[in-house]
Amino acid sequence: MDLLYTPKHGFVSDSHPRTNTGFFYFLFSAFLGGFIVFELFNINFSEFLNVTWSLFVAVGVLILIFSFLNLETAVLSLVFIVPITSFQLPGLPFVLTLGDAYLLVVTVAWLMRLMVKSGERIEKTPFDKPLLLFVFLSITSLINAHNMGSAATELVQTLEFFIASVYLFHSVIRTTEDFENAMLALALSGILFSMYGIREYMILGSDTRVRATFGHFNAFGAYLAMLVPLFFNMSLSEHRRGRRVVFIAAMALAVAAVMFTFSRGAWIGILSGLLLASWLRGMNQFIKYLTVGVIVIITISVFIPKQLEKFTGRMASITAIDDKSTQSRLEQYEMSLEIMMSSPVFGTGIGQVWDYASARGTPSQGEIHNLFLQIGADRGIPAMFALFFVFLFYYRAITQRITQSRSSFFKNMYIANVSVLVSFLVVNLTAYQLVRGLGVLLGLFLGLGSAIMRIESRLLDSGLLEEDLEYEDQLSREPALLAGARDRI
Repeated sequence: MDLLYTPKHGFVSDSHPRTNTGFFYFLFSAFLGGFIVFELFNINFSEFLNVTWSLFVAVGVLILIFSFLNLETAVLSLVFIVPITSFQLPGLPFVLTLGDAYLLVVTVAWLMRLMVKSGERIEKTPFDKPLLLFVFLSITSLINAHNMGSAATELVQTLEFFIASVYLFHSVIRTTEDFENAMLALALSGILFSMYGIREYMILGSDTRVRATFGHFNAFGAYLAMLVPLFFNMSLSEHRRGRRVVFIAAMALAVAAVMFTFSRGAWIGILSGLLLASWLRGMNQFIKYLTVGVIVIITISVFIPKQLEKFTGRMASITAIDDKSTQSRLEQYEMSLEIMMSSPVFGTGIGQVWDYASARGTPSQGEIHNLFLQIGADRGIPAMFALFFVFLFYYRAITQRITQSRSSFFKNMYIANVSVLVSFLVVNLTAYQLVRGLGVLLGLFLGLGSAIMRIESRLLDSGLLEEDLEYEDQLSREPALLAGARDRI
């Protein structure tokens, strides 16, 4: 496959771009307008969703048709739907969110295109082996599962996050224009959900920990923790004034919203992502000021926690070992080690940790607040290490590109991507956020990272990549690539 988009059907002209930014602005306006209408007329969204199945089927068919016409735009539009995790389709014996349904439809469209379009195939990523091994080990852990309903739910989500999302986004991102438009879509959707969270805080008052459309404030915090480092990097590397304003606005709103989640893990994750990006960019002065500012804030929080208690109290508790949530996490980690020692290969069985904790008499420990310890207890030590190697292979590949890339554009995109993943992992050191709304975003960034590496490889193979190649010049060269250029990741 080359980097030039040449539609094979008759509905889109050959000059039509692969991804349409105008449609993303339309979605932004539609969501914002819909929210205003719902507020003005006091419409309950959950009740609004309780409509006939025929309407959902009709909408699904329309999305499928749209996916056939422009799969790339349809897939990137997913970022506007996935964060809506608080609502599910009615009348089903299992949980199916709007994001789940949308992902299913565009995945079906993608698979159908793979079958009918010559030359289309599922391409390799730098972390295929550990990724597929992790999925396989997740399936084999069913051996120990007793509650098959919970097991099936977790397994389906694993396939959504690590197969459908990763390879779908890896497949549809074929040019730098696609990648940049994906960043724009993330910024516009981030503005919407940040505004929704800020509105929630303003209405419900200072005692509220906002969750927006997520089921939990820590989940909303993790979502924003992934986006803030992304918007920070894009606001620095974007040369077009309009888009830079969008990224700066998205970052400012996301920072405000994440403060109102009072999620300490999200705050630390954001700081980690920003520090890493600044270090990789050589922004030593910024690192100095940011570090001093954080130290001053934490110092104030520790010594006068009664002042501005809502904020400083949460910050001060970061260093408090006797904090209630800290003690709860330590107990969860102890239970995780207990499970892994008693059943090291398969754990409790996928989706069975909550049942184990309930039988143990500690149902409050049903979710272990650490990504790897939760996976180790849930699916076994081999699955835990397989997931660890997914991230290790990813970091190894992308750090090599950061140090070796001759293009400032690609280097900036690599830094943006890796800072997001670092922020996500830091959040997951004290939380388990491989959940609806966040798992798909994790798959998205893994897919985007491998896609941008593939694009640079093709430019290198073609001999068109020059040192410090800027975006506009690079984009004009992409159509000159020969069809069938070989991958080299």
